[in-house]
Amino acid sequence: MGAATPKTRPRAGFYRKKCRKPAGFVRTCPLALSYPMQQKSGEKRPMASSPPELEELIGRAEKGDVDAQIDLAFYYERVGAPKEAQTWMNAAADAGGAFARIQRAAWRLYGSNFQRDAVAALAELEDVAATSGDARAYTFAALLRASGLGAPRSWTKAIDWLTIAAANDEPSALTQLALLQPADADGARLAGLLLGRACALGHGPALAAFGGEPAPRTPRQCAAAISDAGAHAEDPASWSPGAHEIFCKRPRVDIYGAVAPAAWRRYIMALATPRLKPAEVKDAATGRPARDAMRTNTLAIFELWDSDLVFHALTMRIAAASGERLERQEAPRVLRYAPGEQYAPHFDFIDPDVPAFHDEIANQGQRIKTPLIYLNDDYTGGATRFPDAGCAFKGKAGDLLILRNVRSNGKPDRKSIHAGAPPVNGVKWILSARTRNKPQIARIWP
Repeated sequence: MGAATPKTRPRAGFYRKKCRKPAGFVRTCPLALSYPMQQKSGEKRPMASSPPELEELIGRAEKGDVDAQIDLAFYYERVGAPKEAQTWMNAAADAGGAFARIQRAAWRLYGSNFQRDAVAALAELEDVAATSGDARAYTFAALLRASGLGAPRSWTKAIDWLTIAAANDEPSALTQLALLQPADADGARLAGLLLGRACALGHGPALAAFGGEPAPRTPRQCAAAISDAGAHAEDPASWSPGAHEIFCKRPRVDIYGAVAPAAWRRYIMALATPRLKPAEVKDAATGRPARDAMRTNTLAIFELWDSDLVFHALTMRIAAASGERLERQEAPRVLRYAPGEQYAPHFDFIDPDVPAFHDEIANQGQRIKTPLIYLNDDYTGGATRFPDAGCAFKGKAGDLLILRNVRSNGKPDRKSIHAGAPPVNGVKWILSARTRNKPQIARIWP
C-alpha cells in the first residue's frame, strides 16, 4: 500500500434535512462550508446553523444576495453541476465582492467549474489586490508570480505584492517578508522589526518564528524597514545545496544538512498545528485515500491556496537539492508523530501492479523521489528506517533526506521500502514534498 496522496480539492456546499430538489441533494450531512480561500485565511463566512430551504436560498440569490449566490455556487459544485456553480459564482463576483472574485480566480487556476485559465486567474487576483486591498489577494497573487503561474516567474513582482500587503499591516505578509531576509546582521535587524510588528498584531506563527518575545513595533517604526526588507528579500532561485552525504546506496538515500533555517521550521510547525488531521494511505482496492492501522500519525497538507512564499522558498531548495523541477512536487505536507505513532513499512511509489492505480500513474505520473525535511530533533526514537538495507536515519533539525523510489530505468525500486518509527519521548515533525515524473503544480493533470 502506497503513501497517502492529496485528496481532491476541498469542495463546499450546504446541506439540510428537508429538500425536494435538485436530485442528488444530500439530506443528512451537517453544514459544511470550506473552500480554498477560507482555508488559506482561516475565515469562515457566517451562516446559520440551520440553513434555509434550497428554494429560499435560490430566491435570495435571484434578488441579488451575494452570500446566497456564493452558497449556491458551492452547492452546485458539490452536486456536480459546474455550469450552475459557474453562473452563481460569476453573479457574486461580478457584484464586486473580493471573496467571490478570489474564489473565481482559484477555480479558474485549477480548472474547477471554469475552463482552466491561469492568466485570467492571476489578472483577477491582481485586480482584486489593487482595488480592494484584500490581504488574501495580495498573498495569493505573490505566490502565483513566484511560481510562474499566469505569467513568467518574477520574484520581484511577487515581493512587490507581499511588500504592499506588509505596508498595509497584514501580519502574514510581515512575517513572510521577515523570514525571507538574508542571514546577516542587517537581515536579522529587519526581520526582528517586522516580526515584532506581526507579533504585536497577535499573529501566532510570527511569535513561533521569532522563538521568543519580540519588542512590539508600531507601523511608523516599521515603515522604512518594510521597504528595505522588500528590496533585500532573497530569491530562493539563488540558493544552491552544499555538499551531501550518500547515506545508503540501495535504496539510494542522500542527506543534505542545514536546508531549513530554524525560524522557517518553527513557522511551518505553527501553521500546520491547527490544520492537522489523521493521515491516510492509498486503498489498493479503490485507489482512493483511506484510514489504515499501518499509519497512525497526523498531517497537514498545504495546497497552493494554503501556501505562501516561505513554503515556496523551502520547496525551491528541495528542488535544487533533488535535481528535479519544482512543478513536479506534490503539495507539501507536514507530518506530526506523537509518542507511539508510526508509519509501518511502505513504498512511496505508486505500484503499477495494482489495477486501481493505473489511471493515477497515467494522469499524474509516478512518484520518483521522496524528500523529507526534519523540522525538529528534540525527541527520542522516531528514526526513518530502511528494512531491506538494515539501516535507519534520525535527522538533525533542518536536514533534508532524499529517497529515490525508482531505479534508473524508471521502474519501482522495491528496496525503497521504509518506515517512520514511533517516537518514544517527544514529538517528531517532518515536511515532505514528494516528487513525480509529471507536473503537479495547480493539479494540471486531466
